[in-house]
Amino acid sequence: MTYYQLSCYLVVTVLVYRTIHNLVLYFRNRKQAYLLYFALLQVAYGGYLFCFIQTINVENPEKALIWERMENATAAIFATFIALFVNSYKKLFSRDFVLLYVFMNLILAGILLQDPNAYTMSVAHPKHFPSLGIVIYETDQPTIMQFIFLSGILMIVWTVIKVMNQFRKNRFRNHFLFYGLVLFFASLIADILVASDLLGIPYTSHFSFLILMFCVDSFLTVNKSEREVRMEFKESVSRWLSKPEASSFVAQAKSVSVEGSESKSLKEKSRNPKKLSVRALGPLELDLDGKKIPAGEYSSKKKLLKLIKLLLVRFGKGVHKEELLENLWPGMSEKNALNSLHALLFRLRKILGNPESVVFAEDRLFFHPDLVEADFVEFERKFEAAGKLLRNKKEEEAVQSYREAQELYTGDFFEFDLYFPESELKREYLRKNLIEIYRILCEYSQKAGDANSLLSDSESWIRLDDLDERAWRFHFESLQSLDRKNEALRKFEDMKKILKKELGVEPDQETVSLIEKIRVTSPVS
Repeated sequence: MTYYQLSCYLVVTVLVYRTIHNLVLYFRNRKQAYLLYFALLQVAYGGYLFCFIQTINVENPEKALIWERMENATAAIFATFIALFVNSYKKLFSRDFVLLYVFMNLILAGILLQDPNAYTMSVAHPKHFPSLGIVIYETDQPTIMQFIFLSGILMIVWTVIKVMNQFRKNRFRNHFLFYGLVLFFASLIADILVASDLLGIPYTSHFSFLILMFCVDSFLTVNKSEREVRMEFKESVSRWLSKPEASSFVAQAKSVSVEGSESKSLKEKSRNPKKLSVRALGPLELDLDGKKIPAGEYSSKKKLLKLIKLLLVRFGKGVHKEELLENLWPGMSEKNALNSLHALLFRLRKILGNPESVVFAEDRLFFHPDLVEADFVEFERKFEAAGKLLRNKKEEEAVQSYREAQELYTGDFFEFDLYFPESELKREYLRKNLIEIYRILCEYSQKAGDANSLLSDSESWIRLDDLDERAWRFHFESLQSLDRKNEALRKFEDMKKILKKELGVEPDQETVSLIEKIRVTSPVS
């Protein structure tokens, strides 16, 4: 094995390690979809490079040409993941363009794999590099195939140029990524010249790609735009200060910059950041450390209230900057809209009392998950925890968790603005979860013979959905157990009227059979 082949295998090995590393980071935080595409991008290039290695110094040239076919097809897949990665991190291209780009590259890969006239010994054209002791087995493809493959390479080059152009529009603290892009771009051009027999050196893009990957890794962690770096730095410092082991260092640092009493109060503030509680189940309420924020401070301000609603309906996901501008200031120029957004965020943070509760990251604005609690999120958490307990046969603990979730549901999601975009789906989802809670609680109370709990839970269920006959049947059974059979019969008549009016149907046979059973044992029968 030559040194050149060894260097290629070394690059493949490093890419495998970096792929695993980025996949681990992605599964820890699945909101960072760009990490997944970054990992797949490295997998595609690693596959491309592995296929390329199989065309060097082989004993069977025909087998080498099969590997070359796979190598060129993999290059098209690599181009696809470049576009997906770039656009998932920063939206440079429209969604339609990305879909077209992906489709074209998949077609290109299919043509390269299926064309029977390409990659045959009749068009073999090995490249000899005596100084390195290697022979790279390639082919002189028909003009149309050369054009198709060159088109794919030029699409990669164009994507790289688009990314490089961002450095002209945005100020970045670290320019290593820019230098890595320039180096990779130069290597791609050199490889095109080598493939065209215009340059007598071996292919070198795998070295520049490895350098570029490390530059991208560095950029993803610390080398973002200055505004993003400042915000993420403040966020990370806030988290670090909350750790006990940081207290001694904080005390030392504060003593240099501020007086003793101020240092102590600031340190305590950093250790115990104020928590914002948001209630969106029922009337909208905001609490800061248990103290209610007056509704008048935000409810009368339309833009501010709409921003809060957007952040709530996308809680945990965030709202992209462009979507914010379109929703809040449609038709306004981007520069003026951004200025208005910064002013609105300043007012919102001032009202919330904790500037860190609303953060910008990856061009998305969202409530800080560690500093903001939402009642509907807690409801879902308890509902899921109870389901897990139930599956593990821990029935009593599950029922307790279900009751805690039920207590959080003080009203429908976004009942203060029922027609707000995207709220309806969430509202229906939460209502279905609550109905499931009532069903499980009613079954548990029925099984335990607790008629009072069964009555209370079934009444709550009926208030939520008076067209669900399951709730009525539990209600009738509880009234029977409490010797309130006449009341059960009267409520059955009420239920019949509701079903007839709303749905135009008669009660189910199961409900009728239950009522007949109650009627037989009723004193009025």
